[in-house]
Amino acid sequence: MCLESHKPIHLVIIMLGTNDVKVRFSAPAADIAKGVGLLLDIVSRSTAGPGESGPACLLVCPPLVGEEPGFDGSFSQGREKSKQLADFYKREVDSRKGCFFLDAAEYIETNPVNGVHLTLEGLAVLGRVIAEKIQTIPLFLEEREI
Repeated sequence: MCLESHKPIHLVIIMLGTNDVKVRFSAPAADIAKGVGLLLDIVSRSTAGPGESGPACLLVCPPLVGEEPGFDGSFSQGREKSKQLADFYKREVDSRKGCFFLDAAEYIETNPVNGVHLTLEGLAVLGRVIAEKIQTIPLFLEEREI
């Protein structure tokens, strides 16, 4: 419904997975990536893109959960699981045309206070990195040449 109400959409950016590493969900990194893959499929199969096509997707793997995240242990062992996400996310992207990947952990870390959220500085860096990545996506390169 959200895709249809905003069409035409040229690009959908998805950054999910941090909360999925919580202990209470007991989800392996591979399963988290498969869930994100289902969202990528929904976007690509939609008619919300230009000319009733599916929009391009940029999947952003969130940064690693901190060493000792707060929140009463709900993220214990989350760092180890979050280290595995990028590889599994990359596999999901590689199997889909029109999907691109960015690993936020290559550029930023989570807030050391709670190990999960981003700092203002981290948000600014991530915003710049995503903006730069978007400029490399073929759809946007073609539009600039027109």
